[in-house]
Amino acid sequence: MIKRLNNQLYLAGKVKLDGNCESKLSPNYAFAIMLNLSLDPDDLPPAQLDQADSILCRQLEESISRHFYENCNGVTQALLLSCEWYIATNSDALMLVITCPDMMTNWRVLNNVVLIGNVLERFVSSAKIRVCPPADAGVPFEIRVDEISVYRDSL
Repeated sequence: MIKRLNNQLYLAGKVKLDGNCESKLSPNYAFAIMLNLSLDPDDLPPAQLDQADSILCRQLEESISRHFYENCNGVTQALLLSCEWYIATNSDALMLVITCPDMMTNWRVLNNVVLIGNVLERFVSSAKIRVCPPADAGVPFEIRVDEISVYRDSL
């Protein structure tokens, strides 16, 4: 189920890790347990997600990815085309993961992270960006889009 909370879209109980939708307890179910509410089991949300939930999760991520890409300028679109990238939704935040094929592309993406973050922030202010260098060339750089203004001058 898609919910709107604080002007942000959330998928109730859905987590996506490394491109795969996985099930977990619904936040409403966890909240009901936390409060020790004596609700009839039929009144609680399902503990496991079904195939329809996974399909909705995938469709939401594809839609966000398409709109994000279309809102990027030509330079950013070219950078994204030269990398592997995807948008993952989870219970904490939306995350853009960019995996760079080489260090030169990695530096170009890092130099454009402010522009990328500004576009991503139009969708959700709690989003994160993770820029991954080639496998043997270092550790990923991760930043929240609400932190970008702090680093704007240094990036």
